[in-house]
Amino acid sequence: MAVDRKDVAFLLGSLLIASIVPAAAFFFVPSFINMFSGFPELWPTQTRILFSHYRLSLLFPALMTLAWYFWPKPTRRNAATLLLSGLGTFSLCALGWWAMTPQELVLEAIGRSHP
Repeated sequence: MAVDRKDVAFLLGSLLIASIVPAAAFFFVPSFINMFSGFPELWPTQTRILFSHYRLSLLFPALMTLAWYFWPKPTRRNAATLLLSGLGTFSLCALGWWAMTPQELVLEAIGRSHP
């Protein structure tokens, strides 16, 4: 398989976009774990799953590399991987935010910080 500079540039762009997911996960999730650690019994299922498995976000850039490498049509792999990285990053960040900020947890955190 021949790879030229344009292919490498698209792959690096896709990886840059995909690396937002683990960067955001490792930046935000630990602080939310600390903020909500006083009342884990109130954590809904989606929050428990995210807090337990956010390290799996490191796999997302690797998946984009595999998608780029194994894409069935080499002429379309650059655009496809860039699109997948963008959509995946947006979707995973939105799901992460939804899982980290359930209303009852945020209100409980505010209530405990202002007695």
